[in-house]
Amino acid sequence: MSVRALIDLPGGDPEPWAAITVRGLGKRFMLRHERPTSLSQELLAIFRGGVTGEPFWAFRDVTFSVPRGQAVGVIGRNGSGKSTLLKILAGTMAPTTGTLIVRGSLSTLLQLGAGFHPEFTGRTNVFLSAALLGIPDATIRREFDAIVAFAELEQFIDVPIKYYSAGMMARLGFALSTAVQADILLIDEVLGVGDVAFQRKCETRMRAMLASGSTVVIVSHDALAVRSLCEAAVWIDRGTMRAAGTAAEVVDAYLAASAG
Repeated sequence: MSVRALIDLPGGDPEPWAAITVRGLGKRFMLRHERPTSLSQELLAIFRGGVTGEPFWAFRDVTFSVPRGQAVGVIGRNGSGKSTLLKILAGTMAPTTGTLIVRGSLSTLLQLGAGFHPEFTGRTNVFLSAALLGIPDATIRREFDAIVAFAELEQFIDVPIKYYSAGMMARLGFALSTAVQADILLIDEVLGVGDVAFQRKCETRMRAMLASGSTVVIVSHDALAVRSLCEAAVWIDRGTMRAAGTAAEVVDAYLAASAG
């Protein structure tokens, strides 16, 4: 995969208006049904031509573009490849085929509690996770009180994360990920963990980010929430892109197929 392939074509960037360009993207894994039981067996397998197994495509031939300043939802059943796609957009996983261009800074919330150390307090985890996200220490110190207040964790910020509920971790993760406005925000199935009041609070913040020019990509099982929040949507089913278009059109097609 060539990250800059499209931009390097004669004539320059063909989609300067897009925050994300995806062309023919695919991700293949090798499923190993029998694992070596010793180091010698592992080395022998490598010398005989490498690790073998059954190829499995999480998804393939996915093509779409995300305009700057737009909210786009990625919907589909469990195991359809949605989260894998988001990890590739975030740069935490490499694709097997295709071309990807991401134009701008990223902030990600891909997994509940990802990057949090259970033995450390919420306060310590904020600074550690901020460093992993590339947020300067001075910035996070300036925004710390606002992060804690948004997450509604003033009473628990100095308690080890291992004592947090799933909702508390989701609130802290979202507050941190949106503390500094990035060009692109990637979110994977975490907003449904909090209570209804906090979900609305998150939606309000995302709408404010969109109004300020950020792009938001959301993976969610809640098709109706995608219809409400997003302008466009991508439907992936069993590794195949079934539809891409307005959120209303794609959600209606997905719900009709699910009911059939």
